[in-house]
Amino acid sequence: MGRLKILLAPSLLISSNLFVFPTFSVYQQNLDEFEVGYSSLLPLYGLSGTLLAAAILLIGFMAPSRTVKGLACAIFCLGILLWVQGNFLMGTYGVFDGRGIDWSEYGLRGWMDASIWTVSLATCLWFSRYLIGITSYTSWILIGLQSILLLTSSATSEGLWSKSYRYEHQVPTGLLGYSSTRNIVHIVLDSFQTDVFRELVAERQLEADLQGFVLFEENIGVAPYTSFSIPAIFSGQIYDGKQLPGKYYRNSIEAGFQSRLYDQGYRVNLVPSGSMRESPYTNYYDGQRVYKGVQEDVVLLNATRLMDVALFRQSPHWVRRGIYNDNNWFLTPLLAGSSGFASLREKAFFNDYLQHIFVGDSQPAYHFIHLWPPHPPYITRSDGSFAGRALPNTRDNYRNEAGAILTQFMRLLERLKELNLYDSSLIILQGDHGSQILPVVDGKPVDTCVPRVAALLTVKLPESTGGLAVSSAPTSILDIATTIMTAAGAEGRFPGRSVFEIESDEIRTRPYVTYRATGGEQEITRHWIQGSIFDPTACFADEPVAIQTTRAPYHYGTPITFGLIGNADDYIGFGWSAPMSRGWWNNGERASLTLTVDPPATDLVLKARFLPYLRPQVPEQNIYVFVNGTEIGLWTARERKIQQFRAVIPRGLIQSPEVEIRFDLPNAASAASLGQGSDRRKLAILMSSASLHLLPAYRLGTDLRFGKNGTADAFMGPGWGRFGQKKFRWTVGHRASLYLPVTEPGNDLLLEATFAPYLWEEKVRKQTVHVLANGNKIGEWTATAKKLHIFSATIPKELVDSQEIAIDFHLPDAVSPRSIEAGSDVRRLALAMYKARLSEKRPARNAD
Repeated sequence: MGRLKILLAPSLLISSNLFVFPTFSVYQQNLDEFEVGYSSLLPLYGLSGTLLAAAILLIGFMAPSRTVKGLACAIFCLGILLWVQGNFLMGTYGVFDGRGIDWSEYGLRGWMDASIWTVSLATCLWFSRYLIGITSYTSWILIGLQSILLLTSSATSEGLWSKSYRYEHQVPTGLLGYSSTRNIVHIVLDSFQTDVFRELVAERQLEADLQGFVLFEENIGVAPYTSFSIPAIFSGQIYDGKQLPGKYYRNSIEAGFQSRLYDQGYRVNLVPSGSMRESPYTNYYDGQRVYKGVQEDVVLLNATRLMDVALFRQSPHWVRRGIYNDNNWFLTPLLAGSSGFASLREKAFFNDYLQHIFVGDSQPAYHFIHLWPPHPPYITRSDGSFAGRALPNTRDNYRNEAGAILTQFMRLLERLKELNLYDSSLIILQGDHGSQILPVVDGKPVDTCVPRVAALLTVKLPESTGGLAVSSAPTSILDIATTIMTAAGAEGRFPGRSVFEIESDEIRTRPYVTYRATGGEQEITRHWIQGSIFDPTACFADEPVAIQTTRAPYHYGTPITFGLIGNADDYIGFGWSAPMSRGWWNNGERASLTLTVDPPATDLVLKARFLPYLRPQVPEQNIYVFVNGTEIGLWTARERKIQQFRAVIPRGLIQSPEVEIRFDLPNAASAASLGQGSDRRKLAILMSSASLHLLPAYRLGTDLRFGKNGTADAFMGPGWGRFGQKKFRWTVGHRASLYLPVTEPGNDLLLEATFAPYLWEEKVRKQTVHVLANGNKIGEWTATAKKLHIFSATIPKELVDSQEIAIDFHLPDAVSPRSIEAGSDVRRLALAMYKARLSEKRPARNAD
């Protein structure tokens, strides 16, 4: 009890000054940066602080008697130092908006902090016999005072405790309405494999619950890629290489069976993984892009982000550098890095969907939902709970992932039965292809003759009865379109046959293709399967066939869009994987584009938008950009979001019509090598778009106008609204950029900007603008009145050392109207820019 009396208060002081008081202070000052209220975060911090205090007490109970007083004084002193550091020695490091910290500016601060901490701790230990008498009650006084301050300040902070997480986009009501008469329910689960489905059904004894279903155990996919499987499902046609993959995808979706159903009066509800907007539909939901994570994920992400900043504030300078970790932070990648798993969001969406479906009118309806699970990475334990990280690529982990999503599918069947819709519905559950986990037959793994071939297919016809039946008919996902149209009694002919018309003992040859892109050429290999898909000798292959490509000439300014609905097929070189719905991953440490262009009249600007492949083990991607073998720039991406980069190409590098743009990617890594899945592709960037522009001419002294029909568009970098208003354009986010081509000036330059700040009553009282030229700060503007402001800053001529000058506006006070209840706009607004001008300053005349 004597040790407890000495150690308890200092232990609580240090734990509360790490976890509670600093997090509350940071949260209160940055309320708009967090999606959840502090009341949701406090239990995590309270538990962490309690565990820390308990650990300190345990150490104190085990320590020799002669050291207890010194230990208590050291803990007390650390608690005081944390409080002093966070409240009085914080200093100014700028806004954490991704632009980084120049640590070279703070060398003296490091020595000062180190001296204060060293001398203070040494003094506490030296005079511990005198300090021990005041450590306990002084600790209680500090804890009490900070608690009173917390409670009084929180009472006046609206929303601090009660703020709750809201989804940016709820599932549209129209998507949830089922027909009271006829429904076609079509669920695709990515990579769901037949043998695993059979194991789970037997293990859980689900045969009776799958009333009326038939499992087609010999069903095959058409390719090991979703991008080829989905168009085959809807069109009944396999990819033959006679057109580019993107055109095949678009044509197949446009002519798919869902279009025929729409023409015949069906309500068509689509939740696809790739774009299907080219075809007609009634309701469309892009769940992968707009559906946020579950509440627990958001709480964890907010808690770790907030704790990182709080630790930064409470730590001495040299420790802060490790916590900041070059904008990657310390705790967030370790504890919340897994919150970005698509499987979590998709299961959350499906759960929300299941809870809210309802019976609508009598119009027949087709419902298509494509979900990510059980595609790797595997993140689910055997009990269905989230493992908190990516698990190894094993069969058990794959089964757990498949079991979790199968549980949700069975819940869908229960809901249809509750709504009296089950019997009358046509229901299809399928995989788009198998997985990379080898199928198991009769207890033994089988290495099939083509990869990922065993695609799950189980179908329930309307009014069918009995438990789950099993058919060994040689079916293919190419038969889906005809099966659905036949069962629905709809008009329209598609390749393939209804799976219910194929006999189990029928001999049937089914096609399957694999794709490869090497050396700038794309080719496919067609395989033919005759017999059981689980027989390694059941297929033979044709010779590889080059995909027929005719490269279109490139016109400056034309966006090259990557993905199945893009036009990048005409320009793809080497080093790319198969196209995905919204982009194209590289595969390896080099990737290229090949463009045929007219001789440029000026230098060129290359613009690119991509998502970098970042993981805790891969905190950044460096992209070295080469044009016709000459390096023109280095792009470094450290944020896991779509980013825009640019580089100037000297016209002298374009000596012939053909231009090769090469990206060297030394940080490329595979998910398999990182232990986060089975994917062995070496990924670095998911390219979204790219374009080449003639470097626009800018004459010094010319006004750039930002309105709808203004002149600023050609000079804008990232950070601007997509469309201008009549006379202005909003900045969006915490940074906006302009790129102005200039020749080396004889004098300093003057930057002038005319804008109105985004202000809102008492909640947003000012907008601060940090102005940088070529990465160097040249000014700071503060606007506090709701009116047009004209600000200026001088750019020393020494900073203009390239063909163009980059003007960056850093906007720490940007805020979304929605976050302050001033509207529904979720964009972070700061400035309504009207015009800007760059002119040469005239040197001042000397007095006579």
